[in-house]
Amino acid sequence: MVELVMDEKRVDSRKVSPRAPVVKPAQISAPDLRGIRTLRWESSHPEKLPLTYLVQISGDGGKTWETLAVGLRSPRLDLTPEQLKVRPGAIVRVIANDGYNNSEPVTVRLPGSSTE
Repeated sequence: MVELVMDEKRVDSRKVSPRAPVVKPAQISAPDLRGIRTLRWESSHPEKLPLTYLVQISGDGGKTWETLAVGLRSPRLDLTPEQLKVRPGAIVRVIANDGYNNSEPVTVRLPGSSTE
């Protein structure tokens, strides 16, 4: 339990799960006519808590990450060509959050890498 206390009075509290959410492998679609790709994933929480998502991209093999979206409530994101300009073979990762716990990151490599 996490509590917010002001002037020695509890003003809010929240039950915190001891378990983290889980994200299953992500998939990315082929580009549509506008060059937009859709990133989709599935997730779950052992206690059925609502989740939000963070999506990031790395063009250097995961050494650094640029945030594409934060606070998503739906397990999908449309990615524009501008967002994917890093280079072919970039890595996209998804992390779920239940308000306290983060999932393990799940990654997917964009088409065009030499290791496909």
